[in-house]
Amino acid sequence: MVNYRKDIKSLAVIGSGTMGRGIVLTCAAAGKKVYMIDINMDILNAALEGIKINLKSFINEKVMTQAEVDATIANIILSDKYDVLKDVDFVLEAVPEVPAIKEAVYKEAQKYAPADVVIASNTSGTPITKLGKYFDNPGRMVGMHWWNPAHITPVVEMINGDESDPEAMDVTVELTKAVGRYPVVVKRDVPGFLGNRLLYAFMREALWCYENGVASAEDIDMMVKAGFAFKFPVLGPMQILDMAGLDIFSNVSSYLYNQLDNSTEPSEFIKQRVADGKLGIKSGQGFYEYKKEELPAMFGKRNKLMIALLKSQGWLEEK
Repeated sequence: MVNYRKDIKSLAVIGSGTMGRGIVLTCAAAGKKVYMIDINMDILNAALEGIKINLKSFINEKVMTQAEVDATIANIILSDKYDVLKDVDFVLEAVPEVPAIKEAVYKEAQKYAPADVVIASNTSGTPITKLGKYFDNPGRMVGMHWWNPAHITPVVEMINGDESDPEAMDVTVELTKAVGRYPVVVKRDVPGFLGNRLLYAFMREALWCYENGVASAEDIDMMVKAGFAFKFPVLGPMQILDMAGLDIFSNVSSYLYNQLDNSTEPSEFIKQRVADGKLGIKSGQGFYEYKKEELPAMFGKRNKLMIALLKSQGWLEEK
């Protein structure tokens, strides 16, 4: 059993995309020295500018002061070299879900990161057990799956691989708490972990309702936002079941379950949308149309509403 480092003063986040930069912001704001690593300085500088934009929104919403923002930026170190890993207490990989890229990253991480440093992955679906095979000591690999937008969403999934060391998981859980996030421990390395299993089951039924003319995209979204999901910031599904009554749930599910969609692959509708290049925000059209010049305001509104929700739940306080 390796005695992994527990006092995490510095860490490295490999990958400066949307998720990586959100994680870097959160950890740096919590007082950790964070090395943000990517393939070149142009990419890293662009990511830092994105972080500054998000920090500005925190000032606007009065949840950070200018002094705290300045301190956060000062805690971020940009690097296009892996040798900085020799100076950190924890490593988190947040690169694209491409096996060849992850394998190359882990090769470098194992070369430079000390043997007593936990290496975690922000993967949203690749089995942690599979990723652990890239290391001489697979026990040091755990899942640390942040949710988008990472600089706002409070929860982080902690996933145990079949060979993950319990101590490595303990270190990761404590780090998550130390940077102001809420760890949810996934005990078994099942496909989709916990969050995406719940999310994709829900998305499958929402898509069925849209494709079969039950309701428009706008009304499906409204049903969720202003309907049953309105409870979710306060009550989880298991609490809702208890409040409604398990007897009522049993009665309804006895006739409704066999009416729900049970597709085992993406629908032809989704496949056609992908083939047509209608991918959502990234292409300008999905279920809705998006104009590039309107995206900053759209994301700004999203951040504002999410921050207001965090305030209402006592997760953030005004400065």
